[in-house]
Amino acid sequence: MEPTVTRRFWWRQRANLVLNWVFPNAEELCVLCGRPVVGAAAATEEKSNAKLNMCLFCAQDLSTCDATPTAQTLRLGGSGQLMTVHSSLVYDHLVRTMVRSWKYDGVIALTNWFAGHVASVIGQQSLDPTAGTLVVPVPSTRDRTQKRGYDHVRLLTNQISLLCHLHSAPALKRLQNGDGFTQSQTAKSAVERQRGLSQVYLHNKEVSVRGQRIFLVDDIVTTGATLSACAERLMHAGAASVECFVIARVL
Repeated sequence: MEPTVTRRFWWRQRANLVLNWVFPNAEELCVLCGRPVVGAAAATEEKSNAKLNMCLFCAQDLSTCDATPTAQTLRLGGSGQLMTVHSSLVYDHLVRTMVRSWKYDGVIALTNWFAGHVASVIGQQSLDPTAGTLVVPVPSTRDRTQKRGYDHVRLLTNQISLLCHLHSAPALKRLQNGDGFTQSQTAKSAVERQRGLSQVYLHNKEVSVRGQRIFLVDDIVTTGATLSACAERLMHAGAASVECFVIARVL
């Protein structure tokens, strides 16, 4: 099972904490742009229940963020079944910057803020306490995790499960290309995505999903090809149902 955070990234975080203790800085810096946070400019939201150190400029942009949850229907390619995809935010300029900083630049302090928005949407669903509900992350490959230093969706899923008091497990795994590097799906067309992902995701047999209601979690949804491929595998492995929850939707 792949670790959520690599050892190298973990030690780098600890080294930064030590440096901050030895050489304290009176000014807090914006988590996004690095400018000083003046006075009480730290942004927070009741929905996310997470405080973010932001400068006045980024905090003002955050206040205009479209945080209207939306549900859209996605038809699974193999079975033709319909699946609901819930998104918390619109993938606009600011959210795109935040997601990229969180996903590629090691700003994992944003995890709690994103998780709060997704957990709020999950909290609006009717949950049967007698039925099994499992939160499952869309998996990354080993090369992506090693390059970034962490599995951002696993971090997100773990925090969501804590906020929603649900169990989470890596019920899926993603195969890697033979050359050891997996190309990102972001720039591909819908047809290219569907063709490339059809055999990429597999059920992790160490985690049983039979009879479970699955909440599949990812960062953003564009064409829905990744979510569709993952849902097909989970349904094939015996899941009772699959619903998807993402941070943001691309309009």
